Amino acid sequence: MTVNAVAPGYIDTRSSGPLRAEPEREPLIRASIPAGRWGSEADVAAAIVYLGSPAAAYVNGHVLVVDGGCLIK
Repeated sequence: MTVNAVAPGYIDTRSSGPLRAEPEREPLIRASIPAGRWGSEADVAAAIVYLGSPAAAYVNGHVLVVDGGCLIK
């Protein structure tokens, strides 16, 4: 049995729409992301596909952060 998790950062979704629409906060948030953009649902999906694939068969107990580098700041 393997147990892993995905921890997304700022992701461009319908739920984050109101936050992205705030003209004062959105540029500050984007500036805090080293990748320079909000993540996409495809970015998170790719991490999930990886963790569910044979390529990650020996990965266990890992939290895969998908945040464009926010945690390195």
